[in-house]
Amino acid sequence: MGHPSSQHPSSSSSPISITNRPANTHTFSVSPSALSETGRSLYPDAGPYLRQQLGLAPHEPANLASLPDPPYGEKPNQPLPMLIKLAIYGSPHKQLTLQEIYTELEKRFQYFRERRHEKAWKNSIRHNLSLNKVFRHVPRPITEPGKGSYWQLDVSEGEGYKRPRKRRAKNSKVMASEDDD
Repeated sequence: MGHPSSQHPSSSSSPISITNRPANTHTFSVSPSALSETGRSLYPDAGPYLRQQLGLAPHEPANLASLPDPPYGEKPNQPLPMLIKLAIYGSPHKQLTLQEIYTELEKRFQYFRERRHEKAWKNSIRHNLSLNKVFRHVPRPITEPGKGSYWQLDVSEGEGYKRPRKRRAKNSKVMASEDDD
């Protein structure tokens, strides 16, 4: 994999097919005119993909406000990766720093505000950003003041992990003894 700009789709007139993998096989197209028209994003517009995932109409906004309110103080019903996607996509430039992602979730949901100083949910966000391939790490330009790099959405390769997950195989000794019975 090269620099994100080397992966930037060309501006040809044919649509780009985006597939949500592996569990869901829905496919939809994004016209090249929709590419990188939103802020400084280096990737295709994730709006159609997010709207499809949430069952939103094309004219409805895809952001954290699009989600129904959970009961007061309860955790939102959407999985954390979807909350992160909506926070990033709902931002003016379609990119946020890690701290800005925390802030957006705290602003929108009482659950995160009440746990502002807890590390567990913040660790989960960092884990999801590094694990899921839709989240792309984009360095902050050296001419731009501030701390931290940006995170953007890249739905062009669908869902999935950036790398194979490391899981130990079950104890082969236990499995061998079961086969002897």
